[in-house]
Amino acid sequence: MRTRRWRSGFTLIELLVVVAIIALLISILLPSLQGARQQAKRVVSLTHLKEHANYSHLYAQEDENRIMHAPHKKTEEWLDRSAGNGAVDNRAYSMGAGDWDWGGKDGVNDGTLLRFKTSNAARPYTGQDRGSWGRFMNKFHFKKDEVVKREAEYDLWSDPSDAGMLDNVDAANAPATAAPNAGIFAKSVYDATGNSYMGDFFFYKDHRWDRIDGQTYRRFGAYRRPLEWFPEPQRALLYWESRFIQALANTAEMNTGLSATGGAFGRRPTEVPGWHGGTGQFVAAFADGHAGVIDCHREGTMFDPRDFRDGQNYFWRLHWRSTNWRYDNFPADYVGRSWISPILSYSHKWIGTTAYGN
Repeated sequence: MRTRRWRSGFTLIELLVVVAIIALLISILLPSLQGARQQAKRVVSLTHLKEHANYSHLYAQEDENRIMHAPHKKTEEWLDRSAGNGAVDNRAYSMGAGDWDWGGKDGVNDGTLLRFKTSNAARPYTGQDRGSWGRFMNKFHFKKDEVVKREAEYDLWSDPSDAGMLDNVDAANAPATAAPNAGIFAKSVYDATGNSYMGDFFFYKDHRWDRIDGQTYRRFGAYRRPLEWFPEPQRALLYWESRFIQALANTAEMNTGLSATGGAFGRRPTEVPGWHGGTGQFVAAFADGHAGVIDCHREGTMFDPRDFRDGQNYFWRLHWRSTNWRYDNFPADYVGRSWISPILSYSHKWIGTTAYGN
């Protein structure tokens, strides 16, 4: 009587077929899994930015001047002025204030331009330490002035996809980009400044006052702007992932005429990848309180600044806008006393009659 013999395993061909099927499934599913992971990080980032906008609204409701993006405590803007006749007061600290110094942990302090760490020493007249202590949103978030020691408590200002700034494109003239160890920005903006997200820091020279004093500088973005001074809050940028400013600075439109950024910007139009997977796509918070994804490509996203013919476009091309976002807030007035808004040497009064702070 013959007995049937059963195989105890797979043949080599069968094993190879199974491996091939598994590899095929992985190749199909892996991009979807990566996309889902990236989308989840984007949702976290948008949640952070929406919370920042919410805090700004709450702060504005409590602030007597209704400011949404308040200065760091150490800016002491009442000192930021011209000394008259073109001489700049050496106690002016606020050039570029508002960038990363509104919330987050301590960053790097190298004693020169990178001053994002809290110092207990008296601040010298040559600079400022814009660390976690004194950032307006920290006080509002933690309900206290003192520095919080546990870094995890600052997660609200850490973008989960923070991959730093690009070091192969023309830089936006934020105050820290020329510092000796600015390479840390290419690794993590959060590690460098304590805040992955950026706010308004651009200023422009108001040439209408050149005959009186040639050191008149104004702000036209969200920094120190009262809640009611946003003509289109649903489009007005409040905070954004830091690479957006590199994309904005490297658009072809920035080089279509005179610009507040100077002649360097827009010379080499460049596509800048966002942290969340899309080239020319960035997350941002708006003045009306919502957060979303905005586009800023090397060409064609921004309107041509020369197309705006009004008083605010008198000299610099300051209308920086797209269909779904805007950096400027014209026709609303400029914000006075931002960096060196000057005093007249004979009267010691602030120039201007309608700008906030006069």
